[in-house]
Order: sequence, then C-alpha cells, then structure tokens
Amino acid sequence: SLDPYDYGVLGPPTSATVDSGGSGSDSSGESSEPPASSTTLISIEAEAFESKVARNGHEWRQVSVAASSGGSAVKSLPNTEVNYDTGYVSVSPRLDYTVNFSEAGDYYIWVRGVGSSSKDDSLHIGLNGQADARADRITGFRNSMSWSNETMDGRPAMLQVQQAGVQTLNVGMRVDGMVIDKIVLTRDSSLDPADYGAEGPASTQPGSSGG
Repeated sequence: SLDPYDYGVLGPPTSATVDSGGSGSDSSGESSEPPASSTTLISIEAEAFESKVARNGHEWRQVSVAASSGGSAVKSLPNTEVNYDTGYVSVSPRLDYTVNFSEAGDYYIWVRGVGSSSKDDSLHIGLNGQADARADRITGFRNSMSWSNETMDGRPAMLQVQQAGVQTLNVGMRVDGMVIDKIVLTRDSSLDPADYGAEGPASTQPGSSGG
C-alpha cells in the first residue's frame, strides 16, 4: 500500500514558478507573488490513489494530460453523459486516498482539473465511504487546467473531519468526462493553491517527488 498523505507544513517558494512563464510568472508571463508565509496543507496527486472502485460501466482511469502535474491525471470514463447528482455513494465509481489528518475540524478543498463542457465539469468528495453535503457537487472548472473550490450550492467546498488520524478520502464521479489532476486540503480559509504556481504545492505524500 502507499504511504498516507500527511498534513504538513510547507514554506512558500521564493517565487511562484511555472514552466511556461519562468520564475515569478504565471502562464501569461505576468508577475505572480508567492504566499507571504508558511502554511499547512495536504496536497494529493490524483493519479496516486490507494485503490479504486468501478461501477455501472464507469471508472476513473489514469490519462496523460500535457498541462497536468507530472503529465498524468485521472478521468471518469467512458464519457457518455452519465450524471450521479445525488445518492452517489452506492452507484458512482470511486477513488480512495489514505490521508493522515493531524487534527479534527473543517478542511477547505481545492481541486485542479478540466471540465471541457457543462456536462464534464463536476465531482464529489467524501470521507470514509460517507457523503458530506458541503463537499459534493464541486464544480467551476474550465476547458483548460484550473483550480476550483466552488460547489453547486454556492459556497466553498469543505470537508468535516471528526477525528485526527489516518482516514480514507473518497472521490466520486458526478459526471463522466471530468479530469482531475490534484486535490488540496487545508485548514486555512485564505489559502489559494495557485499562489504556489499553476500546478500548486508539491505532493505531501512521503517519498513522492510531487509536481
């Protein structure tokens, strides 16, 4: 099995660097200031899941995507315009990630992904096989890689962690065709992963080179 993703302290980079823009630039070449101080977060590479469950002819598959961190991401396939908006826990294909939470409480969720259309642009997140109404129906993705913490309820995505320790983070399919590159969890309501560059902060999984 894989080592769990740890809730760790990450210092800001000296400059927010992306491949296309160079040091201190975003993808458009404009200046991008790094975070002012260290912060705590969990950063997950979507393709580095512990296990997955295929259901109803659908599954999350690892795919090569040029703009993704490390060149790989996951996509819900086949893309036949299937939608699991509610009651998804028992019917939706799932990805599982082992995460070591250092403390209980509310965690803000950011996801980096691609939604090529309004029929391919949302997902669910839960914990230990249970749904969390504040973390389902995450949306707001564009037809190119972008970060979003929006939900269809009009509030930032959040996950309630009842107790500290090693637990299982679940990603469920809401619509097929959705591409996920990274997931970031943080207790810091002001954190924006894009402050660390287009790909966000490096993975916090021990032994991972991140991206």
